[in-house]
Amino acid sequence: MFNFISHALNYRVPGQQRHILRILYLPMIYGTLSFLSYRFFGSYIYFTLGEAVYEAYALGAFLLLLVEYVAVTGADIEVRFLYLVKFSVLQYVVIKPLIAILTVITQAAGVLCNGTWNLHFASPYLRVIDTFLMGYAVWGLLQFYKRIKDQLRGRRALAKFVCIKIVIFLGVVQTLLLSILDKHGVIHGTKTWAESDVMNGINAICTCVEMVFVAALMLWAYSPSEYKKASAGEKLGIARAYWDCLNISDVLLEIVDTFSFLFLSGSGNDQRMRTKAVPGANRSYDMNPYGVKESGEPLAAAPYASEGRYDNEYQPPAFAPEREGRYHQQGQ
Repeated sequence: MFNFISHALNYRVPGQQRHILRILYLPMIYGTLSFLSYRFFGSYIYFTLGEAVYEAYALGAFLLLLVEYVAVTGADIEVRFLYLVKFSVLQYVVIKPLIAILTVITQAAGVLCNGTWNLHFASPYLRVIDTFLMGYAVWGLLQFYKRIKDQLRGRRALAKFVCIKIVIFLGVVQTLLLSILDKHGVIHGTKTWAESDVMNGINAICTCVEMVFVAALMLWAYSPSEYKKASAGEKLGIARAYWDCLNISDVLLEIVDTFSFLFLSGSGNDQRMRTKAVPGANRSYDMNPYGVKESGEPLAAAPYASEGRYDNEYQPPAFAPEREGRYHQQGQ
């Protein structure tokens, strides 16, 4: 929470910090939902689904943060490659909530049988789909990182990524260890708790404790120090920071833009498909619509207009009428 408040008090670069704030919510949400899943163990599966959905959202926020970082460096990134990377991650942001909804429906219908690999139940199918799509998202992020790691020096990008994925890694390791202990008869049920409830309760308490250490790691990886300098721009206020963090319209616009690009490119109707690369010298491309103005000036030096969410000079893809010209004016 301290790190979150520090960023909010020094909210100068909204294009980057809105995503950082969303990621910083991760340990708070995981810790809170884990405690609730322990307290109301009968609804354990629903709280864990909430954790998983937000983890997917944080992964999408991390990708958009990387795009923001690279947008101000003038790196040459192929348009198609960029959109394929965005699709690989944002598809998980869309599909993970759908998997959660299906999990709830099948649980209510009595055909989920969570944790089993019996093909007569829904659990194995949902787990395989979830694992595959999460792997695809992580693969896309790693491919993007390999391409832009030179531009990310000093940004602690790998540490930022580890802060997000370590949450899932610890959960998987805990579940495996508890399953082994249960198999060897170490874990026993009580009068009111079944063995599975005891396992889930231990898992939840461990997660609550681990989130303290994850939050401490984030204090270093997502340090607000670079945003405390006056040269980063004018402070926009705590209210603006909270609003930008909670307002997910920019993420929705990115999803719509990415999916529409791939759909149109498949039919050959998108001009951007005929561009080979995004020239670093031409900032009209804007890999992400919130980091750099048309002139190449960082948004931190010229914050959003106070009367609206976006400047009239610069708008996100879903609002921009001249979408083709933004991406590669020199190559047309």
